[in-house]
Order: sequence, then C-alpha cells, then structure tokens
Amino acid sequence: MSDSERDENRQPPGGKRRGKSCLAPELGGSGARRVTTRKVSASARRKKQPTQLTHTSPDNRRKSVDDLRESDDFESSEDEPSEKIYISKRKKGAGGRFVGDSSSGSNRRPEEGDVWTVTGPVPDGPEDDTVIPSFLGHVASRLWDGADRGVLKCQTRHGALRKQRQWYETASEEVKVLIDGTELSHLPFIMFDHLDIPLLSAFVERWQPDTNSFHMPFGEMTITLHDVWHILRIPVGGAMVSGQPNKAQLMAYCVQILGISPEDLVSKMTKHFAQGGVLIESIISLCRHGRIAEVEAIAWIWLTLGCTLFTEKSGHRIRPATIWEVRDGVTDTSTVSWSSATLAYLYRQLGISSRGDCSGLTGCLTLLQTWIYEYFPCFRPQ
Repeated sequence: MSDSERDENRQPPGGKRRGKSCLAPELGGSGARRVTTRKVSASARRKKQPTQLTHTSPDNRRKSVDDLRESDDFESSEDEPSEKIYISKRKKGAGGRFVGDSSSGSNRRPEEGDVWTVTGPVPDGPEDDTVIPSFLGHVASRLWDGADRGVLKCQTRHGALRKQRQWYETASEEVKVLIDGTELSHLPFIMFDHLDIPLLSAFVERWQPDTNSFHMPFGEMTITLHDVWHILRIPVGGAMVSGQPNKAQLMAYCVQILGISPEDLVSKMTKHFAQGGVLIESIISLCRHGRIAEVEAIAWIWLTLGCTLFTEKSGHRIRPATIWEVRDGVTDTSTVSWSSATLAYLYRQLGISSRGDCSGLTGCLTLLQTWIYEYFPCFRPQ
C-alpha cells in the first residue's frame, strides 16, 4: 500500500483529517492516534437512581473516610451488615505512586503506605473496585460530596525562561554549538508564557492514576510518546534517566558548576541556596559569560531542564537533581530519552494532583495544554 493510500485510510468519515501539531510533521509509520475504550469505563456517566444502600449522608461519609485513614476497614451500614467497604493501606516502596510529594503542593503529607484502596462498591462511585481502587482518595470523590477545591496552582517559569532566552542570544558561538548539540536548545523558546489554569484543573479531575489515563464520558485517553515527540521534539530513544545520586554528590556538582565554595553555597549572606534548591538568579549571574564554554553550556541545560520539562513548586529555585544527567558535559545529552522521562514525570505529577488534598500542579504543563488543544480543538483560544 502506498503512503497516499495509507493516509486516505487514516482519514475519518467525511474526509476531514484530525488536527496536527504545528511543530512537527507526522512520524512515518506511526499510524493513526486512537481513543481506547474499555468494557468497563470507570468514568461513565452515573445514572441518578435511588440507591438501595442505606449509607450515611455525604458529610458523615466524608468524616467516615477521614476516620478510615486510622483504621483498616469499617462497615458501611448497620442495616446491611453484609455490605462492606474496605479500605486497606497498601505499602509502597520509595517513590510509590501515591506517597506524599511536596512538588505539587499537597496540604497533607501522608506517611508511607497511607493509600486509599477501596474493595467493594462505593456510594455514588465506581461499582467495580478493580478499575480505580484508589477512588476514595481522588478529587472526584470529594466532588461527589459537594466539596470543590477550585482551580489548581499551576507552576510556570516564564520569567526565568525570558532571561534564559536572552542568555542564549548573547552567548558565544562556541557555547551555542554545545547547546544546539543537545537537541534541547529550542525548549525555552516554545514554552507557554500563560496557562489556561481552569482548563488544566478540569482535566486533572478526569485523570486516574490507577490507569494513567483521562477518563472521559466516551472512553479513556492518555498522552503518549508519539504526542511528546510531535509537541516538544525532544529525543525519544536513548538511555534511561535513572540516576539516584545522594545529596552530597549533588551539592558537590553544584559547587563545581557555580564556581563557588561549599560555604558560600549554603551561606545565608550570599543566598545562593534556599529550601533545598539553588536560586535561578544565582545560576544566571554566576554562570552567564566569563566561564569556560563547557561549564556555561552545562548551566544553561541545567536551567532548561528545571524550567521546562521538570518544573516543580520551588518557585525561583531549581532542584540540584536535574544537573545529574549533564554532570560530565553536554555532549551525550542528546543520547538520553528525555521524552520518556518527561512523560513519566508528568504522569506522576498528574497522579499527585488528582488527590483530593492537593492544591498544585507541576510538570511540563506546556505539553499538557498543547495536548488538550490538539485533541479538543473546541478549547483552543480564538
């Protein structure tokens, strides 16, 4: 089958093609992007019918759910002792999906293993507990109880990115060649300066971390590596981002790149380091021009990773962890699978933000917002 015939087969009824990102052509042989529909859709519209269960009111139910965090199970109704809802505490290892993470601004920091797991039907919730077993911890559970948490606090670094663009434009040709070779040099120039926060908050309410997908009335959708490539144009294949350095190693590399002593880094007088992160302004002032080309390029990529792909709620600071993959220089940066790392990090942050007690959203939000515009054109700005 020729390429033209294959393209014709991808067209939906009516001959109208789906919208594509303006940043890249379609990947050859990647096939049409599809929406997956499960036999049992956890996000199907629930019919408002009188329930046969004699459960307590929403306010008392919420109180009971909070009490469950201190116990293993409870009986849902004295009138129906055979109908029970069990919430067990599954222990997760380090970096487990629902373990508290400060990067998304959770108001409550649960201990390790504090997970809301449902076994049995939930009032006004899913009847099949195997699809989304953590429903009682989800923001949708609180919405059913009439508790609207409002819009999320979405993190953006448009101020730092503006300074970084100026840094690149005034850098020497040697530094530009090193930066361009990483295949990440375009990222500060394509990030959104403004985010549609209500739109992002609405989609977070549809995200289910148990399936890593958005549960829509018509089925499930998720962001794929195919989407990351088309939107961000960063490497898909390559080495996995898997390093786990300790704090001492990260601090040593920060000192080396910034060109200061360990005492100056943590000194309250110089104010280069605060609350677990290096000040963005310190990275720009200490590494912009006047340093050897390799060090300046490393600092620029360090800032790029922290302000575009792996943003968090640290505000005007950058966590030292993002420097680990470029600690030996930027020549091998293009051989790392940044797409998979970016997507995994966004999945993680969406899962955290979908918890009912979380108030913030981090990650590459330009990726998320562009994905929404791509598949839901009705939300695009005019």
